[in-house]
Amino acid sequence: RLARPDLIRSMGWYIGRCWCDAMHCLDLGIDQSVAASCLFKLVQEGVWGLTDDAGFKLAHVDYKVWCNRHGLAPCPGFEKSNLCPRGGDFPQFPQQAAEASMTRYLMRWLRDVSDKPGVSAANHVSLSLAMLGNFVAFEDVCDWNDRWLPSNARELIAKSMEGTLVCLNA
Repeated sequence: RLARPDLIRSMGWYIGRCWCDAMHCLDLGIDQSVAASCLFKLVQEGVWGLTDDAGFKLAHVDYKVWCNRHGLAPCPGFEKSNLCPRGGDFPQFPQQAAEASMTRYLMRWLRDVSDKPGVSAANHVSLSLAMLGNFVAFEDVCDWNDRWLPSNARELIAKSMEGTLVCLNA
């Protein structure tokens, strides 16, 4: 005999109320990897003049200035060793390096950095930055609206996710 979970038996519970939770799916999920990967690529590209650990330090200075300008608390310094957990080669911002809200700020800062003149549009880097822009567009729509999205907001979310998928499959 099948039993229904307690949650489903709760008075007023309705499956239509479960929708994408941007904080858990993006800020605490995929954005931690996207932000770190883009930061690594931008440092490797020499956007802040250096391509080593000093490049990460200069990037963090730029990030702190951006946060101050926007009235936000920056995350701790960008230490390369903290961004590759357990010695792995796949970078990500672990919870110790950036809280969920800070990951959201990182994505927006990286979008602004990628929009600056002189930042590369070469092959793989351009795809990563385009994907980052699509994720930030999704976050923007979530920030501008409450739980119930009007049709124009749903169109923007669909367009940004379609753009993300195009980048991932390119």
